[in-house]
Amino acid sequence: MLAYFVRNRGRLLSCNQTLDAVWGPGTFITDRVVDNHGLSLRRKIEPDPRSPRYLVSVRGMGYRLEGQNQTES
Repeated sequence: MLAYFVRNRGRLLSCNQTLDAVWGPGTFITDRVVDNHGLSLRRKIEPDPRSPRYLVSVRGMGYRLEGQNQTES
């Protein structure tokens, strides 16, 4: 899931888009799976997971990975 967010950095990605891209279209799981994995990713990549700077959720819309990698200016 992190790789998908990195490839789409800066774009707002809905939970359904993320489910289809990461788990495959037609997979019978709920969008709560995306939320749970998002929380897990935040715990790993955020300095303060309760105030995310990188993996930002947009309520009712999805997630966006913000920032740029160190090779970009």
